[in-house]
Amino acid sequence: MNYTKIKTAALLLLASASYLSATTTTLPTSTQESVALINQLFSLIVINESLIKNPQCDQQSFKNKISTLTNQIKDKINSDGNIIKYANPKSKKTILINAAFYGNKDIIEFLLEKGADINAIDIWRRTALMNAIQERQYDTAKLLLNRGADITIEANGRYKPFDGKTALDLANEMLIYNPNDEATKEIIRLLKTARMYLYIKRAFWFLVAVFLLALTVWGYPYHYILEPRTDAKGISAAE
Repeated sequence: MNYTKIKTAALLLLASASYLSATTTTLPTSTQESVALINQLFSLIVINESLIKNPQCDQQSFKNKISTLTNQIKDKINSDGNIIKYANPKSKKTILINAAFYGNKDIIEFLLEKGADINAIDIWRRTALMNAIQERQYDTAKLLLNRGADITIEANGRYKPFDGKTALDLANEMLIYNPNDEATKEIIRLLKTARMYLYIKRAFWFLVAVFLLALTVWGYPYHYILEPRTDAKGISAAE
């Protein structure tokens, strides 16, 4: 009995089950075709990762299939813009969230270029960034951070372990299970740096607002600062 084939088939079914359930007759035919291709792509990624240490596995064959499917999906998205906004009716996961879950940076970059919402949330209010971190897809997480992913979004209480947690909280939890993981430590540092810049930005605009409010209260409307002053003869000082 070929156990490798059985394992491959099982992984294929597990990887596709949740997403295939969304492919219903209520969707346009072109959208159904695109979702079916994406199911195949994510399934191949899972199989490729699970068998990567198997010396008998033809890795190049999987890589070629993944590359071919990726190009087909890009063509589908170019012809059907609705795919970008499509979300699974049950899990509310978008194509971008699933791509982050499986670490497909190529598809993620393409989706973002086409206007996909980087901060879209699933039924548990988890973003693509959160999904990438939970699956230790740290290169994908870095990509999303560089593209401006919101680090302040909190997951909700539909599933207790996620209740009120941000991407940084989830990364810190990953470190608990593997304290010596340098990759996790690096992503935590990046998240903390992003949080620091966010706090600085908020503090700056708060001080600007306070300054302008103070000028107004003291009887010196702030819009005068932005207008050129004139001397007694009505000539602008800037002239």
